[in-house]
Amino acid sequence: GGVVPSTAAYFVAASSWEFVTNSPGTTWIEGMAYTLDVQGIDNGVGGAGGNASVPVPGPALTFKYDTTPPTLTLQKPGTYRNSDLTPVSISGIAGDTAPGEIDKVEVRVLRNTGLAFYLSPALLTFSVDPGVTNPELTWIKATYDTDWTAWKLSSAIPWVSGESYDVMARVKDRAGNYVVAYQTHTFKFDVTPPESGLSYPTNSSYVKSLASLSGTM
Repeated sequence: GGVVPSTAAYFVAASSWEFVTNSPGTTWIEGMAYTLDVQGIDNGVGGAGGNASVPVPGPALTFKYDTTPPTLTLQKPGTYRNSDLTPVSISGIAGDTAPGEIDKVEVRVLRNTGLAFYLSPALLTFSVDPGVTNPELTWIKATYDTDWTAWKLSSAIPWVSGESYDVMARVKDRAGNYVVAYQTHTFKFDVTPPESGLSYPTNSSYVKSLASLSGTM
């Protein structure tokens, strides 16, 4: 598209201006890049027009219009009993449709067993009481090795065998769009091996028939 000049409303008391972008004729196109020049003209007389300012902030401002939310998949832990959460406790993938770019992936963890407390981002202990502290303050920013398409969170989380947890993940892009639905996996952490025993046949016994074997678990 070409250059479209527009006149903004000026508020003397606040020394500010505003251009209402939802006026008739203004249609932002998804994924399009735009350039914005701002220039003020006063009511000075004696010339062809008023005194014009140098465009602010100097070089033209550019931005991209993006309303498409990013996507996210929580891969680890799964929604089952998990026994191995090292060297990475939580991981997944994320993406955004061009020209959108991912700003961050965040994770929060709720312990369901006993006191239902959230993981503290500062202490990495399950010490945040949702009845006292807003759970929105317990999101922890994930990291990545190459880019956000493969993100992860450290294994320093103090999982306790036999306890149940909710792991929630979300992603935000640079335009401020969040993934439509946060991903949540509920699982039980289990590193305790089962105990088993053999009841029949007994040790060092003699048998003349063996239709089945039996034991305890």
